[in-house]
Amino acid sequence: MSREAILSNVRNALEQNKLNNANRDYKDLIKHSSDNIVQEYITMQTANKGIVVESKDILNDIKEILTKLESKKILYTLDMADIAKDLESTKEFDIKPYDKSVDSIRDELFNTDTSIIRAKCGVADLGIFGVVSSSLHPRLASLITKNCIIILDKKDIVQSLNDGINKLKGNDKLPSNIIFIAGPSRTADIELKTVFGVHGPQQTYIILI
Repeated sequence: MSREAILSNVRNALEQNKLNNANRDYKDLIKHSSDNIVQEYITMQTANKGIVVESKDILNDIKEILTKLESKKILYTLDMADIAKDLESTKEFDIKPYDKSVDSIRDELFNTDTSIIRAKCGVADLGIFGVVSSSLHPRLASLITKNCIIILDKKDIVQSLNDGINKLKGNDKLPSNIIFIAGPSRTADIELKTVFGVHGPQQTYIILI
């Protein structure tokens, strides 16, 4: 079916089936575990097996995590450049920017064990964080490595998923690709046994600044 035919069918369907109350206000029905939104986020994110660090010295905290993980090759997204450059200048770690296409650095990407990224928001209700794919933050950065370190500003923590989606909107439009991540990836498809890291990081550290 051609693109024009598909779009025509969508337009016809919308004409025949008007959406009622499309602008209805969101109503929060979740019973919150804390009056403190940051503490609620920490509680729920920890329940999702993410390791939360409330940072007082972000550079030192990242170093400690990388040492604990025994990270050999580290990748950072360009929206992390301000922090990563300081880390890179210490010469303690093999750290490089994600500044090329996947086709040109494929082997390097698949041999990287840790990525450092910046989250756009955290959602307290669910203990998740949201990222937006862009040239500064390629989608693979949060998916391809064994370990992932996420920097999240406390002021970007919101209450609900609805608030999170609104936070990720740019110019009142949703980006072409957004990802909400709860923590290390897991599955129990095989013999109902939970296995971590099947389709993403095995360990995630969320550093709150």
